[in-house]
Amino acid sequence: MRAIGLTFAVLALAGCSATSDTTGTPVTTVPTASFEAPKVMAAGTSPIPPSKQAAFCQDQVANMYDAEPQNVVAHGPVVAADGSTTIDVTVDRGNGVKTFKCRLDAGNRFIDALSAVSDGLH
Repeated sequence: MRAIGLTFAVLALAGCSATSDTTGTPVTTVPTASFEAPKVMAAGTSPIPPSKQAAFCQDQVANMYDAEPQNVVAHGPVVAADGSTTIDVTVDRGNGVKTFKCRLDAGNRFIDALSAVSDGLH
């Protein structure tokens, strides 16, 4: 039983990377942490078939804006010369209509959905 514990400890420590600096002092390399904000949207998804892009964008905006799906409308896609697609999505939660731009890259992968108008204070 003790041998199993020691084997586990050796394997756990084997993952550490140790090197020496120019003075011969051991230096342990620790991976740096990433401080990026977590991704909320489904950026980098698998390709979405053109027939499903409007519904996908509609769902993304409904989720993002906390709206009931029946209050979200996706409009016809606009395909740019580079092959990327933009779909306008409108949301009516009873306090006015808000417009979003849903973007997909030339490979039909979701990029993001952004508000078309700033929510700044007036």
